[in-house]
Amino acid sequence: MCLRLFLNGDVKARDSHMSLYLVLMRDRINDVNLQWPFKFKVKFTLINHLLSNNNQSVSFWPDIKSNCFQCPTSDMNIPYGKSKCFSLDVFKKYRDQYVRNNYIFIRVEIDFSTERPVSVPINEAGELPNEEEYTDSMYDNLPHLLCFSDTT
Repeated sequence: MCLRLFLNGDVKARDSHMSLYLVLMRDRINDVNLQWPFKFKVKFTLINHLLSNNNQSVSFWPDIKSNCFQCPTSDMNIPYGKSKCFSLDVFKKYRDQYVRNNYIFIRVEIDFSTERPVSVPINEAGELPNEEEYTDSMYDNLPHLLCFSDTT
């Protein structure tokens, strides 16, 4: 998996929020051992390096009927996540706490222990990206350019 981040927001959240989306990627070796569709709660956290109690977090449940969460048949599935993920006002106000050596850190947590509710609360629903020029573009080496995987 990897993330797709729009630092200044996608069309729906332009200039107000960062937009962040989860992308499931194909793994020919491990995909057969996983249960599909992907149905686990996802939590994104923007890490504050100085004050951990000032991290920004947002969670969502996957739409298990969407192709985004089926077993990938190409290199990358369609992104799915939060258009209004992290407030840019808060980020700008505490920029020195979120940015360290020109890096920001985003933690992704997958909750394998919680059952998906039958009806997902609206504030915990995800969405597709709202940026046609980017979501329709495809590059052969895009997963290698954009994605970082930490297997530790």
